[in-house]
Amino acid sequence: MTRLARDLRLPRPIRAGEVSGDRLSFTTQSQETLGSRDALRTLIYRYRGTLEGDMIRFTLETSGGHSALPPIQFVAHRKQP
Repeated sequence: MTRLARDLRLPRPIRAGEVSGDRLSFTTQSQETLGSRDALRTLIYRYRGTLEGDMIRFTLETSGGHSALPPIQFVAHRKQP
């Protein structure tokens, strides 16, 4: 997979993408800091999805940041022409 994912409206390169049957997974990365003196930390976003008709049900897990975040579930729908 060599597309871009959008997180908070910022494009991010897809890394480690995989498709198997009706399932797909990929990761993206970004960096964050809490203040000017804090070191940058790399956040890793892990997306896992299942194709269901014209939509994909995703679970997004984030790791590596300054605080722990719970998994997020969302649905992506195919854009109608």
